[in-house]
Amino acid sequence: MTHARQPAGTPVIVPQSAAFQQIQHLDAVRASLPEQDREEALYQTLAVRLNGSSEFQLTFNVQELRSILGLPPHNVLRHGIFQSFELPPEPTDDIEDVDHQED
Repeated sequence: MTHARQPAGTPVIVPQSAAFQQIQHLDAVRASLPEQDREEALYQTLAVRLNGSSEFQLTFNVQELRSILGLPPHNVLRHGIFQSFELPPEPTDDIEDVDHQED
């Protein structure tokens, strides 16, 4: 949302774009969740391998990791429009790719 180069006293107008409406919907879904569903463990442990080493456990602060990675401060995949997402099924027949063959 930008408000640059507007005369003094001009009210801020909320954009009506599809992207902004999607963000508002996600915020509304998040706000409608019970408080206990919004909470998650502050720390999560992951199995990690560095430079081909054997696997070891590292514990991360979830909020700090999300911040570093530029992710929102909540799990958008746990609830809302992404909750019921399922990968499309794999094709059962292997079809020859004739569109990308060289002559």
